Amino acid sequence: MRRRAKRDLITLVGVVAILAAIVGINTYMRLEGLKEKFEAMRMAKEKEIEGQGFKVIKWEMFRDIQGKRAPKF
Repeated sequence: MRRRAKRDLITLVGVVAILAAIVGINTYMRLEGLKEKFEAMRMAKEKEIEGQGFKVIKWEMFRDIQGKRAPKF
């Protein structure tokens, strides 16, 4: 492989690595805001469903459940 081709390839890999790092950091920094946003959306939907007369199982209860996925017969 020629020197110029190697240099260009290494430069391209470096640019891709830097862009991947920027995207990763940006996503990580936005996670907390997204968590709060979706939590508010979930709570609003639960209130809407309860207003229609249905009983809603709270999400916190699902977090505490442990067990096997498939029932035994």
